[in-house]
Amino acid sequence: MKGLIPAAGLGRRMFPLTLTRPKTLLSILGKPILHYVLQVFNRIGIKEIGIIVNATHRKSIESYVSSHYEHMINFIEQNKALGLANAILTARDFINNESCLIINGDAILEGNWQDLINSHHRMSAKTTLGLCKIPRPERFGVVQLKGNRVIKVIEKPEIPFSPLASASTYLIEPIVLNFIERIQTGKRGEYDFADAIQLLIRENESVIGYELDNWIDLGRPWDYLDANLYFLQRVSQDVDDSVMIGTGTEIQNSFIDRACEIAENCRILHSSVDKNVTIGRSSVIERSVVLASTTIGENVIIKNSVIGENCIIGNSVRFLDKKNDNQEIHTSFEGKLVNTHRTCLGSILADNVTINENQVIPPGSIFG
Repeated sequence: MKGLIPAAGLGRRMFPLTLTRPKTLLSILGKPILHYVLQVFNRIGIKEIGIIVNATHRKSIESYVSSHYEHMINFIEQNKALGLANAILTARDFINNESCLIINGDAILEGNWQDLINSHHRMSAKTTLGLCKIPRPERFGVVQLKGNRVIKVIEKPEIPFSPLASASTYLIEPIVLNFIERIQTGKRGEYDFADAIQLLIRENESVIGYELDNWIDLGRPWDYLDANLYFLQRVSQDVDDSVMIGTGTEIQNSFIDRACEIAENCRILHSSVDKNVTIGRSSVIERSVVLASTTIGENVIIKNSVIGENCIIGNSVRFLDKKNDNQEIHTSFEGKLVNTHRTCLGSILADNVTINENQVIPPGSIFG
């Protein structure tokens, strides 16, 4: 069995965090998202892995993989972003005549992987879809089951007909590539894998669903914040030995990477702080992510926010994370107002942003 990681997207919905890096190299507790995906294959024992990349990000992904993994990693370039089905077809020579477990490069997943594989072979399935029950499944491929057989799957339907979403995981047999070749582009100009699944179902090929334990799809910057907070639930205090901590500073359920300096009387709660970050005295970082080499001044309050690399936050800056009326927070994205569907969200800062001292930043602010 082989493993395949589609990671060729430009991550536009994750802007501004992906302006300077591929989404799959965004850090979660000091390790990139790609690390967590590769760990799934490692636990299963899959040694031959393909990563589908674009030309823009190929070098940076190759650089990370070559310095951290000894597995046989094949890099497959997708020339144009034409959807997941097209990406899988691009890897046809890599898949060859073997079963292939496909996990998207922007997904955090937990489940009984060996049981999924065993179910797939026991049912002689042509495809097994990893599934998860989530709020608002219409954002993804919505799946309907009869027993454990998939009888319907539609990509991003206007009205969901099931609480089950296709959770970025697919175990396929080589014959599925022939079905992908037969589908047409959808409304978004992409080749949707859901259409190939529907074709398999119509021709009475076995497609089954397997419900995973948990899935975080990293589509938006606030999903990235959620992923960090999810892993922080397991952390009481993970502080590198090299970190300098001032007197009176409190650190709870947080990850602090190497070479950080935290002044006196600070509070770091349920947060991830990457390497080489400096935090001034009496500052509060709560339920937030601070990426590498950022400098935070004195008396700063950061809550439910993501601060990019090499940022400078002046003294006495406050990042608000709630509206007075406790309404859902909207934010501006590519000239449109986007509902985050959450009542608690601070700000998202790209790399190299400077916020001058004494500013009060409204909730849902994005600095690109």
